Amino acid sequence: MSTKTNERVRALVCMAMLSALAIAADVFLRIPNIGGFLTYEPKDVVLTVGGFIFGPIAGLVMSLIVCFVEMITISDSGLIGFLMNFLASGVFIGVSTAIYSRKKSLSRAIVGLIAGSFSMLAIMLLWNYIITPL
Repeated sequence: MSTKTNERVRALVCMAMLSALAIAADVFLRIPNIGGFLTYEPKDVVLTVGGFIFGPIAGLVMSLIVCFVEMITISDSGLIGFLMNFLASGVFIGVSTAIYSRKKSLSRAIVGLIAGSFSMLAIMLLWNYIITPL
């Protein structure tokens, strides 16, 4: 095996381990019913760290996998819940890691996390407005 192949396999294994860790965090560290209807899911923390390490595309792929596994195991909201979960996680991780990946520094990470939070808020306000009547 070449060195480049070894690096790709190592990155893939690390992403798989981070995805598994995100699922475990979601199962064991989830805090339900905050304010009566919100749920804190710590998976986004793990996935964002993975996105900071491997880039925004890898973060989105890990988020898609984790949201799908969550849909078929611990969630009771079905396909709509999967879509909303992936939109929330994907926008947060995508925006945060895209800003950070341009110039990797602590200040860019903080700006990315703040921008990701506001982007997720805006997208989820819009999608909740669209989906809730259905």
